[in-house]
Amino acid sequence: MSKQVSLNRSLTVYFMLIALLTVGIYTELLIRFFDRGIDTAAKYAVVLNARKYAQEYERNPKLGDTSSFVTSFYLDNLDRSIDRYGDFFIHLKLKPNEYAVFEPPESTEKPDYYYVVYRMILHDGRSLYVVSNFNSKLTQPEDYADLLKSEYLMVYIAIGYLIIAMIALGLYSRHIGSLISTLSSWVQGLTIRNLDHPRPRLRYKEFEQIADSLENTLYQNQSLMEREKRFLSHASHELRTPIAIIRSNMEYLQRLSLPESTVMPLERLDRASMNMQLTTETLLWINRKNGSAPKIERVNLKSVITELMVDMSYLIQGEDVSVEFKCDGELEMDLPVVPLTIVLNNLLRNAYQYTTEGWILCHLDDHSVTIHNCDTSIQNGQESISFGFGFGLELTKQVCDKLEWTLDIKQESAGIVARLIWPE
Repeated sequence: MSKQVSLNRSLTVYFMLIALLTVGIYTELLIRFFDRGIDTAAKYAVVLNARKYAQEYERNPKLGDTSSFVTSFYLDNLDRSIDRYGDFFIHLKLKPNEYAVFEPPESTEKPDYYYVVYRMILHDGRSLYVVSNFNSKLTQPEDYADLLKSEYLMVYIAIGYLIIAMIALGLYSRHIGSLISTLSSWVQGLTIRNLDHPRPRLRYKEFEQIADSLENTLYQNQSLMEREKRFLSHASHELRTPIAIIRSNMEYLQRLSLPESTVMPLERLDRASMNMQLTTETLLWINRKNGSAPKIERVNLKSVITELMVDMSYLIQGEDVSVEFKCDGELEMDLPVVPLTIVLNNLLRNAYQYTTEGWILCHLDDHSVTIHNCDTSIQNGQESISFGFGFGLELTKQVCDKLEWTLDIKQESAGIVARLIWPE
C-alpha cells in the first residue's frame, strides 16, 4: 500500500515553495533594478551635461573642448581623450544618443574609476562626446546611508511578504482542512436512511462534485437493494406453494410401503425440500418490512447440531473424512429456531461438501459453535471459499446481522474455521 499524503501538508509545501520562489525573484529583481537605477542616474547626469554644453555651443560655436573635475567634452571624436584617460576610448564607436559604460580592470592605474561615455549630435551636425568619471574612493560612509536604508527596506518587504503569505496560507489551509473534515464526517455518517437529509455546504465545486458522486452511488445501491428485496420477496412467495405441495406429497409417500430401493432417493428429496422451505422462510423473514423477530423457542443445541450432522452425512459417504462433535453437556437456550437452523445448516454443509479427505470438527459451548474443516488433499484453501461460500454465506451473514449474531470466518492452509457467536 502506497504511503498516503496529507492534502493540507501538500498545499502548505507547495504554497511555501511558491512564496519563497516569489521572494527570491522579487529580491533579484530589486537588486537588478537598484543597480540599473544607479546606472540610469549616472547616464542622466551625463545627458544633462551634454544638453547644457549644446546650449552654450549654439551661442558660442568656438567653445571647443572643455573639462571639469568629473566631466570632459570632446568635439567630433575621442582622439584627444588620450591626454586624460589614456587609450580607453580611442577605438570606441558610438551611435548618436548611445551610452558606453567602462569599469577599468584592477591592473590599470585607476581601478577605482567608473566611466560613462555618451555621444550627442549638435545643431550643426557635429558630434559631441561626453565622458564622466566617478571615483569610488571619494565616497564616504554617510553616502551609503540611503543605500543601506533601501537595502533594509527590501529585506523588510521580503520578510513582511513571507509573513503575510504564511498567515494567508495558514488560514486557507485551515479553511480547506475544515471543509475536508466536514466532508469526511458527512461521508462517514452517510447511509441510505439519511440520504434525504440536507448535506453540509461545502462551498467549492470540486467538493460538491465528490458529495454528488457519493450520493448518486448510494441512490444506485438503494435502488439495487430495493429491486433485490422485491425480487427475493416475490420469488419466496411464489416458491412457498410448490414447496408446500412437495412437502405434503413427501409426507404422503413416507406413509406408504415403498420398495427399499426408493428409501434413499426419497430421503434426499425430503432433505432438499426441507432446505428449500427453510431458505424460503428465512428470505421472507429477512425482507419482511415490519422487521418482527422470528419465533423464539427453547432449543437443545446439541440435538439440533447432531440432527444436522446426520442429515449431512450423505455428503461424505465413501470419502476418507473423520467427523468429531465436542459438546460441553446438554445445552438448552432460547433462540429463533428457523434462522439458527439456516445458519448452522449452511456452515455444516460447506464443511461437509468441500472436505473430500481429512477431518471435520464441531465444538459447541455456552455462547458459540465452531466448525472447523481440513481437507488434506488440497493445499490452497481458496478453493473451499470459492465454491462453498456463495449465496449460502450471503444469506447466513444477513441472518446474523439481523439477529446481531457474530459470524467469524477464517481461512487456513487447507480449510475453514467458522465460528458463530450469539449474545448472552
